[in-house]
Amino acid sequence: MLKRIKFNKIKKFLGKLPKILTKRAFLFFLLFLSVFLILGGFLFYKYSILIDRETPEVVEVIKFNKKLYQEVLEIQQTKQQQFEEANLKEYPAFFKID
Repeated sequence: MLKRIKFNKIKKFLGKLPKILTKRAFLFFLLFLSVFLILGGFLFYKYSILIDRETPEVVEVIKFNKKLYQEVLEIQQTKQQQFEEANLKEYPAFFKID
């Protein structure tokens, strides 16, 4: 069977939480400080120290494909010519009053 969430208990606990935190503020400060120091140390170790130790693997050498490059240049030139031709075309003024 599914258990229902009792919102009244959660609401009571959240209502008492500020009182609990003020009574034990120093202990909560030490707890949160230690958690964040451990988390920060882990992130520093993962993203700074481990990266320096690992060497990147070279999978394959990239070769320049001249034929494909020429095809791309031709497509770009045709698009440029179409753009220039569209710029020269004059359209009628629909809203001009004679």
